[in-house]
Formats: sequence, C-alpha cells, structure tokens
Amino acid sequence: RIRQRIEDDKAERRRGLGLPRENTVASPPIVTLAKV
Repeated sequence: RIRQRIEDDKAERRRGLGLPRENTVASPPIVTLAKV
C-alpha cells in the first residue's frame, strides 16, 4: 500500500511540475521524504 501511494504522489508531482518521467524519478525522493 505504501508503494502504491508513493507512485500516485510521483504521478501527481510529475503533472504539477510538468517534468518528464526521468526527471520525476530524481525529484520525488525529496517529496516522498517530506510526505512521510
């Protein structure tokens, strides 16, 4: 369940930032830590 939530957050962050998937992979870590 936690992994699915992180993936959903990544998709939302990617849409909000409008960055490509590759860039999102390097950006989410910070967002994931902040959300946790």
